[in-house]
Amino acid sequence: MSTQPPSPDNRGETNSGLSPTQVTEPVDSPATEPATAQQLQEVEKQMSGFEKATLKWAKLAVGMSLVAAVFVCLQWYEMHTGGQDTHDLAVAAGKQADKMKDMSDAADKIRQAAEGMVTQEKRLADDTENSLRSSSKQSSDALNASIAASRSDQRAWMGSADWSFNVSASDPIKSTVAISNLGKSPAMNVTCRIDGGAFPKAHALSEADITYPDRIPILKEGTVFPSQRFPLTATGDPMEPESQEAWFQYIESGSLIEYFWGYVTYDDAFGRKHWTHFCTEYRPKTKDGAPCAIYTDTDDVKKNPN
Repeated sequence: MSTQPPSPDNRGETNSGLSPTQVTEPVDSPATEPATAQQLQEVEKQMSGFEKATLKWAKLAVGMSLVAAVFVCLQWYEMHTGGQDTHDLAVAAGKQADKMKDMSDAADKIRQAAEGMVTQEKRLADDTENSLRSSSKQSSDALNASIAASRSDQRAWMGSADWSFNVSASDPIKSTVAISNLGKSPAMNVTCRIDGGAFPKAHALSEADITYPDRIPILKEGTVFPSQRFPLTATGDPMEPESQEAWFQYIESGSLIEYFWGYVTYDDAFGRKHWTHFCTEYRPKTKDGAPCAIYTDTDDVKKNPN
């Protein structure tokens, strides 16, 4: 096969054997395009003003497109880096929120512990206060009991003793009792009274029988010191000789029983008021007396007398 190009004069003939009518001329052959800068300049000289303006605007558009592309790239980079920063901030914010939650939980636990401590301290304070009150009350009660015992031991005690009787068919009826201070301190504002009466043997003496008529004086003795004593005498009303004789026979036979009673009131050295009742039953055979079953007591047992 021949490698030589076809002759210009024989362009219509090819090794393929085609006829001249089968070969066509290209409209714009590549050999006709400008291939160098000089040729481009010649082409530009041949361009009209409109074509030059169009070319300028095309260059400007390309430049602006490049600027826009650079701006878009920068914007994308900024968005990419900003998105990463935002993600990092979000992660950091999440961690901070977790820490804040942990701190809040810890603060809540501390608050609960503090409230528990306050409650415990209040309970402890209440228990301590109650204990102190109880201890103080016990101490106060013990002190009061000790003071009461001391006063009871040191106070004045007024009592009766050593009865004597004058009972006969002719002489006035008399009974004398010794009132004495048996305590360890003076008895002050001492007052006393004494009386008596006869009742049938079958009669049971009661406190309703014990009275003090207006004719019976109240004796004021003032202050009686420890171990000091004074006599208190009851004198019967005058009777006709016959009546007294009959009365005496009843007493001697036991048909009538003669009673003598009285009381004494006083203040102790601590400013407290006291009283003592006394009563005796006359015994004709022994000429002495025996304590009554009633009205022999003190203010430690019963109410104040008349």
